Amino acid sequence: MWKTKKNSILLTISIIFVLSLANCQQKPRETPTSGKLNVYVSDSHLPLVQREADVFNSLYADAHISLLTASTRECLVHLLNDSVRMVFTDRALNDEERQVIQKENLKIEEVKVAIDALALLVNHLNDSDNLTMAGLVDILDGKTTDWNQPGNRRFKGPIHLATTGKNSGAYELLKNHFLKRDKELSPSIILNSQAQVLEYVAKDPQALGVVSLACFKEDTLATLTGKDDGKVRPLAFMITDSSGTPARVTLHPYYLHSGEYPLHYPLYVYFNARSRLAAGFSAFIASAPGQKIILNWGLVPATMPVRFVQLQTR
Repeated sequence: MWKTKKNSILLTISIIFVLSLANCQQKPRETPTSGKLNVYVSDSHLPLVQREADVFNSLYADAHISLLTASTRECLVHLLNDSVRMVFTDRALNDEERQVIQKENLKIEEVKVAIDALALLVNHLNDSDNLTMAGLVDILDGKTTDWNQPGNRRFKGPIHLATTGKNSGAYELLKNHFLKRDKELSPSIILNSQAQVLEYVAKDPQALGVVSLACFKEDTLATLTGKDDGKVRPLAFMITDSSGTPARVTLHPYYLHSGEYPLHYPLYVYFNARSRLAAGFSAFIASAPGQKIILNWGLVPATMPVRFVQLQTR
């Protein structure tokens, strides 16, 4: 009887010891540099964030970042529904989304990581050069419908305004952020992605396309053409500078950084604070190596100082 009891006690102690040893050796399921994480990204910035994820995954062998793409609104819906722990978006949370976070007591962190801009693209056969914000508003409102009206002397014909749909970041930025209006926009052509907008402008000389600088930089030469001059090009803006003098600002990082280019905007990472890997990946994007990737992409880093050097020609 005592022998049976003794064997039972020894067996129990052995099991407890083995389980304790296994628990000691088992790695945490998720740390800032290990685990699995799905990230939703707005379609226009997928290649940029893929580059960030590839570098992060190469640095940390136990980290597995996978990217999914959707419209900006859909990305944020996934985050608020807790079906994903991190998103990369081309607009900030709106009032309705912030109310959901507060109501549901969600622990969502916000990190501003870059400055991007909307590019107004025309076909290479279009000789238009500049546009003002007032001129853009007239086009969006349907008051200006022909290319000869904004002041072009040679190029004429109907303007085919091409944008992504109303759930996209580019559309919402135009309507809510830059124009601040309730009225919906009325583009001639609505496409599913910014890459499709680029392709459309490359084929239609009458087109005026709206895409992000990030998408334009990524796709123009690689996808649309092998030539250096490209099939599409961005319009510059005519503004009045601080001295009251008319000035031409191009789609250059300097003018995004200075705020002179009218259609510049921040890019954000939002993540659920419960995910340690999401916190780690967002910290990497905001760190010097992650910001260097953003700089190399032609955008303006948001968390690191930027210095522009002007070279004088003789």
